Amino acid sequence: MEISGIKKSNRQMPQITRSTYSETKKNSVPMDVKINRALILVLLVLAALTTVMLVSQISFVRNGSINIGSSGYTVLKTESDNRADVADALNAVTVKSSKIEIEVPDYCPVNYKAYSPIAMVYDKTAGEVLYSKNETEKCYPASTTKLMTAAVALDLAPDDFLFVAGDELDLVKDDAPKAGINKCYGLNRQELADGIVTIGGSDVSYTGAAAIGKLLCEDDDVSASEAISKFIDAMNTSARNIGAENTHFSNPDGYYGDDNYTTAKDMMKIAIYASDHKEIAAAASKEVSSGRLASGQTYFWPNSNRMVVPESREYYEHATGLKTGMTDNTGYCMAASAEQYGHELICIVMNCESEEYRYLDVKNLFEISFSYIEEFSTAETGET
Repeated sequence: MEISGIKKSNRQMPQITRSTYSETKKNSVPMDVKINRALILVLLVLAALTTVMLVSQISFVRNGSINIGSSGYTVLKTESDNRADVADALNAVTVKSSKIEIEVPDYCPVNYKAYSPIAMVYDKTAGEVLYSKNETEKCYPASTTKLMTAAVALDLAPDDFLFVAGDELDLVKDDAPKAGINKCYGLNRQELADGIVTIGGSDVSYTGAAAIGKLLCEDDDVSASEAISKFIDAMNTSARNIGAENTHFSNPDGYYGDDNYTTAKDMMKIAIYASDHKEIAAAASKEVSSGRLASGQTYFWPNSNRMVVPESREYYEHATGLKTGMTDNTGYCMAASAEQYGHELICIVMNCESEEYRYLDVKNLFEISFSYIEEFSTAETGET
């Protein structure tokens, strides 16, 4: 039977592909899903890279090159973890701390009755002792010890060395002066000098001592006390090298102890030795040291030596710096420097009974000594 003009034999069936609607839906992925998957993949890659970076940074490198601690700051990397560099630095100390000769005459040209029981003035430019009182008597240096600490630490540290604070901070006495650094803080050479000399931080002194002590031990894992002990040995060796034969150090910050002693003559040699370091000379002359440490923390360190602070009543216009010190057992001490008429003078006063008399002695000794230099120079040139 035919249906209105269409022959059954000639009817064409529609072409049907194998991909039905349901199959197409199964095999295709909407665009938003693709984007989400790509983002997840990117995040996973970033997470993996971050993990690798953290693992590489968490290890504590001996010279403080990389460290992430509880402070959350990253200490910048240096390239000095080379034993050859360390060996060169260790050998250099015997050269830099060569013997310093100071001859005290029977009669000194400056006449002054010092309040301090022990005092001395030296013209570093002329190589002449201008004033001396009990210069060989045993005394206790208090924080003037830190001049030696800073000098030895800088002698033994490679140029790009980073001093990173650690467990040695636990050894600092509670009543010792502090710069306010914490574990994992990192300091470069100038920052170390500023922390030790400008503000007189015992915490920075211990940090420098421990960092160098580990170099000397050639062992990053030695205890803080072992590292400090090794550094003290280096301090005493350097003291002997410069001719400070009546000096012995037992700690790096000058905290009172019977076995931490010196003389005015020896302290003069230590002051000369320390002042030849550019970082120490710069630190000693600053009214304030401020900025950001190598590890990123901000700091503000006023100078404990008020002779270089213009707003202070102890200010002395010719003063160039160095270091104060005081403990209940030692009295007031000071190693001070000043320059005028082309002459650099260093004054040592030890065990003074008051801060006022300490500064008064130093100012008067400088003034009288510079007056002598001016008169002597005028006499030599014939000028009037």
